[in-house]
Amino acid sequence: MSGGSDTQSRYNPFILVIPGTNVKVYAPPRAAVHFDTRSSSETALHKQVMGQLGYLCDNRATNKKTCEDTAMRYLHTMVRVKDVDASLDFYCNKLGMIEVRRKENEAGRFTLIFLSATKDEDASKAMRAPELELTYNWDPEDYDTGRNFGHLAYRVDNIYDTCQKLMDAGVTINRPPRDGNMAFVKSPDNISIELLQEGDPLPPQAPWADMENTGSW
Repeated sequence: MSGGSDTQSRYNPFILVIPGTNVKVYAPPRAAVHFDTRSSSETALHKQVMGQLGYLCDNRATNKKTCEDTAMRYLHTMVRVKDVDASLDFYCNKLGMIEVRRKENEAGRFTLIFLSATKDEDASKAMRAPELELTYNWDPEDYDTGRNFGHLAYRVDNIYDTCQKLMDAGVTINRPPRDGNMAFVKSPDNISIELLQEGDPLPPQAPWADMENTGSW
């Protein structure tokens, strides 16, 4: 989020900062997601998301509570962008994500654009998660690569087809899917995007099997 106490979430989230990084996790208060108050569909989605993303907790903590006792649900990752049109062209037209909502804040002079992966669209509209939040500050800013941020990751049905589509659209494949399983590309703001094959890796295939890396990711 960009400055102030303004928030788009109906859950009035609190903010967790992952130690040793600048990564912020927005999470709703305990009452919003406790098992006793979740519907069966929310519970199923909760388990699916946590199974895919891993859970940010430590059972060695002094309170000895389990991960489930912490009752935290992933909402979104926020990245700042310098050019809305270029960013939406990359994330939506080229990568295939969907814009689910947008918020203009004239007082704070910023725009928030929330995107979902195609397979997450229903969950995004129902629960506002999991999502990618693009934050555009109206006053020009320069952002460094922020390597301590790491990357965004998405599973795709066919990694070769996805990479070919991106290449045809002019996107550099920084780490080609030589193993039929993993590739990396970058957004216009140098955010690294990891693409992972759904299910088992695909058999090695030309031209990817012999393609060299380009730049960093």
